[in-house]
Amino acid sequence: MWVTVTPMTTPRAAFGLAAIGSKLYAVGGLGGSTTEATFLASAEALDTVAGGGWEAVTPMTTPRAAFGLAAIGNKLYAAGGITNMHNLSTLASVEVFDTQVGGSWVQIAPMITARAYFGLAAIGNKLYAAGGGTLRDDWKASVEVFDTQTGGSWKQIAPMTTTRAYLSLAAVGNILYAAGGCDDTACKSVEALDTNASVLPWTIVAPMTEPRYEHSLTAIGNKLYAVGGAKQTGTSDNFPLASTETLNTGRRSTMGIDWEQIAPMTYRRFCFGLAAVGNMLYAAGGTDSYNTFVSVEVLDTAGRSETASAGWEK
Repeated sequence: MWVTVTPMTTPRAAFGLAAIGSKLYAVGGLGGSTTEATFLASAEALDTVAGGGWEAVTPMTTPRAAFGLAAIGNKLYAAGGITNMHNLSTLASVEVFDTQVGGSWVQIAPMITARAYFGLAAIGNKLYAAGGGTLRDDWKASVEVFDTQTGGSWKQIAPMTTTRAYLSLAAVGNILYAAGGCDDTACKSVEALDTNASVLPWTIVAPMTEPRYEHSLTAIGNKLYAVGGAKQTGTSDNFPLASTETLNTGRRSTMGIDWEQIAPMTYRRFCFGLAAVGNMLYAAGGTDSYNTFVSVEVLDTAGRSETASAGWEK
């Protein structure tokens, strides 16, 4: 089951959460109330092994929400997002922070396309940005890549099979997975890209058990975890979810590869952060449409727990 742990110091939604070693980093997002949100540049870190509380980290150069955050080595990369809700200012800019050296965040090459509510993931030294858009109903299927080792510019690669916003992106080995957020609605669909292939086509893979957008996706070993988010119902465009499901990408059955529901979170949340430290899966912040959360909860994916209907995978 999910267990509540030390809360963040600042309520955050539409923010970035990433893990480096035993530390979680919560960066940017929307703070304050859901009716009077403030764009944040602040960052904080929690050492999940040493214990204690969250501690302030150097803030970004630009307040960002609905952006992408990814870790490569000891460095955090923040890309895109929005910085002003009134004029829908969408960013292409990217900045990096070396958590080992400290100092300031440093601007690097901007993305080709300004994006908010998109997916950002790292494979090796490369960053991949997929989907999203500028909040003016111009949601994208486009994908671009940046080599953080060689520098230079971002490069366009094969687009996804469908436009996606409010999606989530994660990697298992060299395979990128884009899940949910079809156009700007909740959906079950998932597609994958082999980044090692000489020709880079996205292919449709097994759908999730539940439609989602504004959710989070991350990988531990060969398993993908899709958590929370929101979906449309007869009475709400943003009905918050607590459900969690997992896909073992290395296991095939006669029916193909299937997602399986496991233990739900304690709280329903969307626009939250999800990151893994070892086998521990951390969900932080987010909103339920009424409140912006500081709460953090953790699931031990190597342990045993009850699922929504059956047991953990054996």
